[in-house]
Amino acid sequence: MKHLSLIAIALFSISSLADTNADVDRDLYGYIGFGIGQADLSTDVVADKGDKDGSAKNFTATLTYYRKWWAASLEAGYWDITLDNNKSGIDSVKLISENFYVGLVPEYRLTHRVSVGLSYQHTLGEEILAGPSTTINANNEKTTKSLAGLVANYDIPFKSFRVRTGLSFHKMLSIGNRSGYIAMVKLQFGVPFIDNKEEPVRIVYRDREVVKMVAAEVIELGEQVINFKSGSYRLSSDSSSFIEKVAKLLSDNPNSWEIVRVVGHTDIVGKATLNQKLSENRANSVKNILIESGLDRERVFYLGFGEERLKTKGTTADDHRLNRRVELQFIGKIKKDFADKIKVLVEQETKAQSGE
Repeated sequence: MKHLSLIAIALFSISSLADTNADVDRDLYGYIGFGIGQADLSTDVVADKGDKDGSAKNFTATLTYYRKWWAASLEAGYWDITLDNNKSGIDSVKLISENFYVGLVPEYRLTHRVSVGLSYQHTLGEEILAGPSTTINANNEKTTKSLAGLVANYDIPFKSFRVRTGLSFHKMLSIGNRSGYIAMVKLQFGVPFIDNKEEPVRIVYRDREVVKMVAAEVIELGEQVINFKSGSYRLSSDSSSFIEKVAKLLSDNPNSWEIVRVVGHTDIVGKATLNQKLSENRANSVKNILIESGLDRERVFYLGFGEERLKTKGTTADDHRLNRRVELQFIGKIKKDFADKIKVLVEQETKAQSGE
């Protein structure tokens, strides 16, 4: 098993090249990959002519759905297993099994990269041969249709794809007076089918690291309360006054929230690259007012998504207005009654600006 450990170390070292800002939550990824490992078969059947060991290889196509604390995978694959009792002459027995299989892997995510779980695989067509019978199983010996085991995965995110390395240990089921095991190292490459990536916030606040990928509360500030001139990131005087009110509320209740992230969005009018920069500048303008109003700069961040996350894909003036927005994303703990106070403030400002 020593060579498996060396391979695992080499695969995990790829993580040094990873995009540390990438992560997944409520995402659907498709993977293809392969695994190599060791297979062992212990037997009490005299006709088997001794225990056997050898190599195992597999090729897989996997669909993985990620949530915050768990993931689930459906996989289809191909086993190529060769077992030998390492004897010569008439006592030499070599078993070669080639089988397609389908499997289910539920996992618990220890972190956003590390997960552990269970694995169940069911072979299709012929069974995995466990004794010295022929492919037609002339001796009617028990072989296996299924395997069960444990898996541990390490996801390495890059800008537009992911690499997943892992270890697995499977036991062959229902093979009479025999027991078989397969230990493997795997490498898979994945691309997103559905990608709801959130950017991480990594800071040290109150002598501890705050790492939260998903906002605990998102409060939208539409054009009626946050207004910019077309193509500009300068706030109107009314908008600046409103942000100062928000800042005072945050400043007066420092223990009711942890981190606030200002996120800017634009419509699809104009070039995407310019809209991206515009969204960043607009979010930064709001952030600056919050800090100038007395908030701790270590608790306020900003981010721009440009036209990447549209609320509507329409092209009318109303559609564009819905897409032009700023969000206050509260990262970490936030008291519900405090979040409600901010929402009430937004509602009051919206009514005031609309003349109601």
